[in-house]
This record gives sequence, C-alpha cells and structure tokens, in this order.
Amino acid sequence: MGLSLGLCGVLMVVWENLSMRAGYLTGVALCVAALIGITVGTLYQKRFCGGMDLRSGTAIQYAATSLGLLAFA
Repeated sequence: MGLSLGLCGVLMVVWENLSMRAGYLTGVALCVAALIGITVGTLYQKRFCGGMDLRSGTAIQYAATSLGLLAFA
C-alpha cells in the first residue's frame, strides 16, 4: 500500500513532464520488473537466508548475477 501511495505521489509531481515517446512503456515496464525483482529477492533472503554469512552470501549473489548478465554483456 505504501509503494502504491508513493508511486501515485511521484506520478502527480511529474505528470506534466511525461511524454509517450517510443520505448517509454518498455522503460517503465523494465523499471517495474526490476523493482519487483529486488523486492522478491529481499523478502526471500530475509525469510530463508537470515543465518548466512555476509561474505559468502555476497559472493553467491555476485556469481549468480554475473551469470545472468553475461548474456547481455
């Protein structure tokens, strides 16, 4: 609910500056997907990986991210 309220506030502030150019909706969709991914990842980590060592957890996250982004590089 807080996220929705915050997004509505941002939308009200920047409404006049929004333009519907090519790629606009794609950019918005990618930003929303990234936000959902970060949120799901954070909730998963808090729920199932609370006791993991910070250094090994960070190394695993970097390795997984590197493999996922290697295709785009």
